[in-house]
Amino acid sequence: EKTPKYIFDPYVPEKVKTIVPWTKIIMLLRDPVERAYSQFKMLYALFQVDTHEHKYGKVTFETCIDIDIQKLTGAGITNDDTFWEVDDQERERRWLKYWSLLMTDTLTIQGVCASEVGRGLYSM
Repeated sequence: EKTPKYIFDPYVPEKVKTIVPWTKIIMLLRDPVERAYSQFKMLYALFQVDTHEHKYGKVTFETCIDIDIQKLTGAGITNDDTFWEVDDQERERRWLKYWSLLMTDTLTIQGVCASEVGRGLYSM
Protein backbone atom coordinates (compact mmCIF):
# COMPACT_ATOMS: atom_id res chain seq x y z
CA GLU A 1 0.00 0.00 0.00
CA LYS A 2 1.34 3.44 -0.78
CA THR A 3 -0.71 5.85 1.31
CA PRO A 4 0.72 7.05 4.62
CA LYS A 5 -2.70 7.89 6.09
CA TYR A 6 -3.06 4.50 7.77
CA ILE A 7 -0.19 5.11 10.16
CA PHE A 8 -2.18 7.88 11.85
CA ASP A 9 -5.29 5.80 12.52
CA PRO A 10 -5.11 4.41 16.08
CA TYR A 11 -7.23 1.37 15.12
CA VAL A 12 -5.06 0.15 12.27
CA PRO A 13 -2.36 -1.70 14.27
CA GLU A 14 -4.93 -3.84 16.07
CA LYS A 15 -6.82 -4.53 12.84
CA VAL A 16 -3.65 -5.59 11.06
CA LYS A 17 -2.67 -7.82 13.97
CA THR A 18 -6.12 -9.42 13.98
CA ILE A 19 -6.39 -9.99 10.23
CA VAL A 20 -2.80 -10.91 9.35
CA PRO A 21 -0.90 -11.53 12.61
CA TRP A 22 2.21 -12.84 10.83
CA THR A 23 2.69 -9.60 8.88
CA LYS A 24 5.65 -7.34 9.43
CA ILE A 25 5.15 -3.70 8.58
CA ILE A 26 7.89 -1.89 6.75
CA MET A 27 7.63 1.85 6.28
CA LEU A 28 9.61 3.73 3.70
CA LEU A 29 9.53 7.48 4.04
CA ARG A 30 10.59 9.88 1.31
CA ASP A 31 12.05 13.32 1.60
CA PRO A 32 8.94 15.48 1.05
CA VAL A 33 10.75 18.04 -1.12
CA GLU A 34 12.25 15.32 -3.27
CA ARG A 35 8.82 13.69 -3.64
CA ALA A 36 7.17 16.98 -4.62
CA TYR A 37 9.89 17.83 -7.16
CA SER A 38 9.73 14.34 -8.65
CA GLN A 39 5.96 14.68 -9.00
CA PHE A 40 6.36 18.10 -10.64
CA LYS A 41 8.91 16.79 -13.17
CA MET A 42 6.69 13.82 -14.04
CA LEU A 43 3.58 15.95 -14.57
CA TYR A 44 5.53 18.63 -16.42
CA ALA A 45 6.80 16.05 -18.90
CA LEU A 46 3.45 14.27 -19.12
CA PHE A 47 1.46 17.39 -19.97
CA GLN A 48 4.20 19.01 -22.10
CA VAL A 49 3.68 22.44 -20.61
CA ASP A 50 3.85 25.46 -22.87
CA THR A 51 5.77 27.84 -20.62
CA HIS A 52 5.09 30.96 -22.68
CA GLU A 53 1.30 31.07 -22.63
CA HIS A 54 0.53 31.20 -18.94
CA LYS A 55 -0.29 34.12 -16.66
CA TYR A 56 2.53 33.06 -14.30
CA GLY A 57 5.12 33.23 -17.04
CA LYS A 58 7.53 30.32 -17.12
CA VAL A 59 6.12 27.44 -15.13
CA THR A 60 8.70 26.27 -12.60
CA PHE A 61 8.65 24.11 -9.51
CA GLU A 62 8.86 27.31 -7.48
CA THR A 63 5.79 28.68 -9.30
CA CYS A 64 3.80 25.59 -8.32
CA ILE A 65 4.98 25.81 -4.71
CA ASP A 66 3.97 29.48 -4.55
CA ILE A 67 0.52 28.73 -6.00
CA ASP A 68 0.00 25.90 -3.53
CA ILE A 69 1.04 28.00 -0.53
CA GLN A 70 -1.34 30.76 -1.66
CA LYS A 71 -4.19 28.23 -1.82
CA LEU A 72 -3.29 26.73 1.57
CA THR A 73 -3.18 30.19 3.12
CA GLY A 74 -6.47 31.17 1.49
CA ALA A 75 -8.11 28.11 3.00
CA GLY A 76 -6.80 28.91 6.49
CA ILE A 77 -4.35 26.02 6.65
CA THR A 78 -0.95 27.73 6.70
CA ASN A 79 -1.62 31.36 7.56
CA ASP A 80 -1.45 30.91 11.33
CA ASP A 81 -1.17 28.30 14.07
CA THR A 82 -4.92 27.98 14.64
CA PHE A 83 -5.24 25.12 12.14
CA TRP A 84 -4.03 22.61 14.74
CA GLU A 85 -6.12 24.17 17.50
CA VAL A 86 -9.54 23.79 15.80
CA ASP A 87 -11.69 20.66 15.92
CA ASP A 88 -11.61 17.93 13.26
CA GLN A 89 -14.74 19.21 11.55
CA GLU A 90 -13.24 22.67 11.06
CA ARG A 91 -9.97 21.20 9.77
CA GLU A 92 -11.92 19.12 7.28
CA ARG A 93 -13.87 22.22 6.18
CA ARG A 94 -10.58 24.03 5.57
CA TRP A 95 -9.20 21.11 3.55
CA LEU A 96 -12.34 21.09 1.40
CA LYS A 97 -11.92 24.82 0.82
CA TYR A 98 -8.29 24.22 -0.18
CA TRP A 99 -9.25 21.52 -2.70
CA SER A 100 -11.92 23.81 -4.18
CA LEU A 101 -9.40 26.68 -4.45
CA LEU A 102 -7.04 24.38 -6.34
CA MET A 103 -9.73 23.83 -8.95
CA THR A 104 -9.77 27.56 -9.74
CA ASP A 105 -6.20 27.59 -11.04
CA THR A 106 -5.40 26.73 -14.64
CA LEU A 107 -2.09 25.07 -13.81
CA THR A 108 -3.78 22.87 -11.25
CA ILE A 109 -6.62 21.99 -13.60
CA GLN A 110 -4.12 21.14 -16.34
CA GLY A 111 -2.42 18.81 -13.88
CA VAL A 112 0.94 20.56 -13.90
CA CYS A 113 0.82 21.94 -10.36
CA ALA A 114 -0.69 19.18 -8.30
CA SER A 115 -0.75 20.37 -4.69
CA GLU A 116 2.95 19.74 -4.07
CA VAL A 117 2.85 21.16 -0.54
CA GLY A 118 -0.73 20.30 0.35
CA ARG A 119 -0.30 16.59 -0.33
CA GLY A 120 2.51 16.42 2.19
CA LEU A 121 0.58 18.38 4.81
CA TYR A 122 -2.64 16.42 4.36
CA SER A 123 -1.04 13.19 5.51
CA MET A 124 -0.13 14.90 8.80
